[in-house]
Amino acid sequence: MDSMHGNPVCRMFRRAAVAVALLMVFPVGSAWAQTMQPTPPRGANDGGGPYNRLLIWGATVIDGAGSPPFGPMNILVQGNNIVSITPADLNKRPENADRVIDARGEYVTPGFIDVHDHLGDTKIDGNASYVYKLWLGHGITTVKGVPFGPDLAWDLNQSKLSEENKIVAPRLVVCSGWLGNGEKGQFETPDQARAWVEHINKLGINCMGELFSMYPDVEAAVLQTADKLHMWTQSHLSQNHVGRMTAADAVKLGLDEVTHFYGIFESMLTGHSIQDFPLDYNYNNEYDRFSKVAPLWKQSAEPGSQPWQDLIKLFLKHDTVLSPTMTIYLASRNPMAARNADWMSEYVLPSLWQFFEPNPKSHGSYFYHWTSADEADWHHFYTKWMQFIKDYNDAGGRITVGEDTAFIYQVDGFGYIQELALLQEAGLTPLEIIRAATLNGAETIFMPRKPWGKPIEYGVVRPGKKADLLVFRQNPLTDFNMLYGTGALRLDEKTGKAERVHALQYTISKGVVYDSQKLLAEVREMVAEAKRKAGPNLDMPHVPLAGSADSK
Repeated sequence: MDSMHGNPVCRMFRRAAVAVALLMVFPVGSAWAQTMQPTPPRGANDGGGPYNRLLIWGATVIDGAGSPPFGPMNILVQGNNIVSITPADLNKRPENADRVIDARGEYVTPGFIDVHDHLGDTKIDGNASYVYKLWLGHGITTVKGVPFGPDLAWDLNQSKLSEENKIVAPRLVVCSGWLGNGEKGQFETPDQARAWVEHINKLGINCMGELFSMYPDVEAAVLQTADKLHMWTQSHLSQNHVGRMTAADAVKLGLDEVTHFYGIFESMLTGHSIQDFPLDYNYNNEYDRFSKVAPLWKQSAEPGSQPWQDLIKLFLKHDTVLSPTMTIYLASRNPMAARNADWMSEYVLPSLWQFFEPNPKSHGSYFYHWTSADEADWHHFYTKWMQFIKDYNDAGGRITVGEDTAFIYQVDGFGYIQELALLQEAGLTPLEIIRAATLNGAETIFMPRKPWGKPIEYGVVRPGKKADLLVFRQNPLTDFNMLYGTGALRLDEKTGKAERVHALQYTISKGVVYDSQKLLAEVREMVAEAKRKAGPNLDMPHVPLAGSADSK
């Protein structure tokens, strides 16, 4: 049965006729899709390939599965597949190849996998290419949309175009969120929940994305139906319902992936069974919602305590995946640093910056009132959160990498690299972090540990896997800051000047070789053009990037 063995993307294509019929029964809203510009077709200058024979010559390989670097190796790619990895002769340029990438002294990893993201609409001027190129320019070759936007038909079409290399985009794995993607109606009963999951499954989608907490009987119906239909589930256990459905409760019911931090600390509260909120708390007030999360650090069990260890054991028992997305809340520790990040002036569209600005009606724009006490609480919160992530990783649990960007001063691609740095701050080693970004991400898509799963098709550098690869000029394990599109600032001892060092040279997605710096230059031009159209009164950062050509 194809729901058990098919490629997640191909499965969508095979069921297109079913999807059309179902969309007539469950109408999908089209207002959002109408705000999106048509995604430009991939042109002759948009990457090279796929090639009959692409040879990466003399690279040191970081395979993504945890192996230490090894090399020099030749990696032969045919079309969209790695066919061989063999020792390289650094003194003899390979022949009989349509293209040779000279990677002597360079490094190759699997493409990065983003397990939790969305597209904006008006926030990005309806321009999906802006986000796609930011993703590819930062080495992200697969993105799991949870969902991408509120229109399933549009999501599925973009996924198909990407898989066929007809647009410049990473692989787009479509998941559906609860009550998302343009669906109308309020589902509040188990029967309605089961019908919704069955509908999504018949569309060819095998992943329930960012499920927000529901009534316990409704969430149980979602999780149990999804499990019966061999669908992956991940959940954002919001404060509205986490008093009755903690992460521990949801995992026992079958939740596969706990996203963000919600429900984790509430699973091991001390002194109370519900978080002790201020009496004037209002969840719909963005300041209340985010400022009052952090005090959980002092209301929950201490690291190493029995409740702490019991929760880790429960997650291990159920092979639970943690997708922390620490980056999306990082501004809470230091909003000044987030607002003034190096990339804000050249990579943020005016429409996105406007969305970021403090506004009590805009989700995640809660800095219209933020205090040093709030920042201090968030510092303590991150310390404890990171300790749990490390302890779970050290116990054998799976950690993945997602960015959930375009909110709270976080920008696509840059947020992903920031998540790698935050995992390092949590205490994971660079090899563990690369594994989280590659192999672990692939396992959340192909579900190989499930009885109905299948072997991963990408996420490791190995013959027989898809040609989603990254070529780095420098060893990425030594400094994740070099992976930012803005690069890392380094002093050139010969010139005495600070210059930007960029590690990533090529992003190979579905066998197509993209110059990462060319992609990022195209994003900068999109932003520059949007600023020109906005006019001279535009209120957003314009400071040239230190160490860049513009600053000299």
